[in-house]
Amino acid sequence: MSSETILAAEMILQSRRLFAFAGAGLSQESGIPVFRGDEGIWKEYLPIIYGNPAGLISALIFSPGRFRDFVVSALEAFLKAEPNPGHLALAELSCAGLLKAVITQNIDDLEQRAGVKEVVQLHGSIYRMRCVSCQKTWNMMREQLLQALDELKQSKTRGDMIELGRRFGRCPYCTGRGRPDIVFFGESLDQESYYRAVELARSSDLVMVLGTSAVVYPVAMIPSYARKAGAKIIEINPKPGKISRFSEIVIRRTCASALPEIVAEIKKLSPELFQPVSGP
Repeated sequence: MSSETILAAEMILQSRRLFAFAGAGLSQESGIPVFRGDEGIWKEYLPIIYGNPAGLISALIFSPGRFRDFVVSALEAFLKAEPNPGHLALAELSCAGLLKAVITQNIDDLEQRAGVKEVVQLHGSIYRMRCVSCQKTWNMMREQLLQALDELKQSKTRGDMIELGRRFGRCPYCTGRGRPDIVFFGESLDQESYYRAVELARSSDLVMVLGTSAVVYPVAMIPSYARKAGAKIIEINPKPGKISRFSEIVIRRTCASALPEIVAEIKKLSPELFQPVSGP
């Protein structure tokens, strides 16, 4: 076990207000491809088209086959993904009372499925829809999305895809048209989620920056808010990011390999934190 891993474990035990700031790298080892970088989705599908609602509608109208291929490849990766050891390690820290919250840029719900108690989703969730008319939101079951995915694979024409969208995207409150409750390019963040993230950052004393280069604004400001409030930073990412030079500890490994080792070290130092609570 490296000295950085041991030091990270000690810092976590000494902290009182720890939160994690997670990016695509945390979920990559669950089979969800990143969007940026040399192997990112945006290398194959232009974000100016496929990264915003207007562009997606244009693609559906003029290139329905390519639109279908994009949605199928992206949605299939999300629906097949399971929490990896990095997510499960965060859940252990959360249940032990050492981790206050995970602020995530991911839309896959893997932190919640792993068992993290508080998750702030800055970019929304693939499992939630929002009505463009009444603005109410509702959750979609994984089985519903899998059924929609199967039907989309079988869709041959633009009309098939439009009809599929109408059936699965109908608002249960006003019968209006729904859309995924995620943040596309050029759209604003959900203000309530962002304010909660800023509140957590400004009250923290330690931040784990996980699998993100921290280059997308205004989300990238979250670690900066924490640092200005006096928090120390642990960065876990195979590649250098914008936050690297401000971090007290830098671990150049994946979250799925580093986080379980950190938790294992914490268990050796304070095993009582992870004992099951006995009943009355």
